[in-house]
Amino acid sequence: MKTSLRNPITVPIFIALLIFLLVSFKGSGVGEESGSLCREIERRLVTADGSPPVIQGKRLQTDPEVLRCFYAWRLYQPLWAGGGRLLPQVSELLATLNRAAEEGLRPEEYQRVSEGFWQSIDAFRQEGTEVPEELLADLELLLTDAFVSYGHDLSYGRVNTEWGCDADCLIQRQECLLGSLEEAFDGGGFAEWLRDLAPRDPAYGKLKERLARHRRIAEQGGWPTVAPDGNLKRGRRHAVVQTLRERLRLSGDLAGETLGNDGMLFDRAVAAGLRRFQKRHGLKPRGALNSETLQHLNLPVEDEIRLIQLNLERLRWLPRDMGPVRVMINIPDYSLALIEGQRSVLSMKVIIGRPLWNTPSFSAQMKYLETNPVWRIPPSIVKEEIVPAILRDPDYITRKNLKFFVGRRNGPQEVSPDKIDWTKIQPESFPYQIIQAAGPANPMGRVKFMFPNEENVYLHDTPSTSLFKRQKRIFSHGCIRIEKPIDLAAYILERDGQWSREKLMAEINKGKTRKIILREPVNVHIVYFTAWVDDDGVLQTRPDVYRSDWILDLALRERESLLFDPPFD
Repeated sequence: MKTSLRNPITVPIFIALLIFLLVSFKGSGVGEESGSLCREIERRLVTADGSPPVIQGKRLQTDPEVLRCFYAWRLYQPLWAGGGRLLPQVSELLATLNRAAEEGLRPEEYQRVSEGFWQSIDAFRQEGTEVPEELLADLELLLTDAFVSYGHDLSYGRVNTEWGCDADCLIQRQECLLGSLEEAFDGGGFAEWLRDLAPRDPAYGKLKERLARHRRIAEQGGWPTVAPDGNLKRGRRHAVVQTLRERLRLSGDLAGETLGNDGMLFDRAVAAGLRRFQKRHGLKPRGALNSETLQHLNLPVEDEIRLIQLNLERLRWLPRDMGPVRVMINIPDYSLALIEGQRSVLSMKVIIGRPLWNTPSFSAQMKYLETNPVWRIPPSIVKEEIVPAILRDPDYITRKNLKFFVGRRNGPQEVSPDKIDWTKIQPESFPYQIIQAAGPANPMGRVKFMFPNEENVYLHDTPSTSLFKRQKRIFSHGCIRIEKPIDLAAYILERDGQWSREKLMAEINKGKTRKIILREPVNVHIVYFTAWVDDDGVLQTRPDVYRSDWILDLALRERESLLFDPPFD
């Protein structure tokens, strides 16, 4: 539905349309079914206290008001039946629900119709007689509810722990799904339309294919356990090497195997396979079987299947339209990619927030850049770090080029640090704003990329470039420090039709702060992917730096435990 039927403004329009439908009986089969079936559907939806309907012992998951408005809009005509018989779309929906595991979902979550109820329906179908309207009304609502649950989970995700959706947001999504469902019935191609509910990003399809491949490995018994051996290294022969070869072969990491290879020899091919395995798991690619690598090798294939499912879930949280040009920051990979269409045109390392200063996941639009930015130091950092540093070392103020301000209503007024009685200062109640001026000591560096957001997070340069050599780069206060800020700024500004790289450097060299508004905003997506398939078709995994996998897995399992309510009398 394009608008909410619950909006008071739409009520006159809704009444007028109802009158029109009553007169014309056109569209989506409205008016074609008996009034008694429509009354059966209406009776089930209009509960005395407005609570969710209970059908065949199951409480419907769709918002009750959304269901009522949807069917009232249709004059309570059924979607899934006609002439006392089920429409072909029913079998297409059921086949899709049964394949939900292919999407990393749980088919049992969408099984609204019990086996006994289906047997009752089938008995009438086999006899060639019409199904009683009481059963058709129950089936109608159970199928619609199953579709809404599945459609929502496939399009938006089952449990969104990072991009929030409140009750109004959920209602709008359900209304949209039901509106598009009605259009799909009118337009044909229902099975294809159901498939299109999944994310369009090719990353989703690649990870889904990998899920199927891993499940085939699991069905064949999984991969073998590699026994620990502290002396195992290149050039040595050992029975463990045979197991290691098989493990690397199953995961696609071992290349160049020939019939003449000595299976027990830790040769060049095995070392190369280990390096490949280590690199795609975010480990140092040493080509040696150390304890950390052994731990990853011996994780059951079921664990990696679950990891893939978690990241398919995260892909469903992303906007359907990612934008023609977008900046993608993957937190666990410590990486940034600038993407045009489906092609990465620029990539670099990043530094993310340390524990307790976690870099959040969200989407926003980059609207402007700043050259030679100042740092308006957040109060929490002032209290926990800056003021204690000043109290320990008064020269810290000069060395860091700090300025102090007071007042907000008539504009902040600068206060000389000499006028502040530091003997009476307590970090917890520091009354001044602190701004660090632009310059070599400023942690913002030479350029800052701004995409307004509630988290007050942005991208920026940094003078501490040596940190990019570290494998684990968790050092910031939540903002994202980037390895090649000038390259990113030059590309964005040149594409925006504003400045060349030379002009950008000339402006930076002036040493003055300048705000550069972008003519075309650039989408920014800060994501948390611990598993994905790269451009070469290789499954990559990364450590769960913020324990977000654990949180998401727990949230999904809690939802699963609440799904199966006891039957209602």
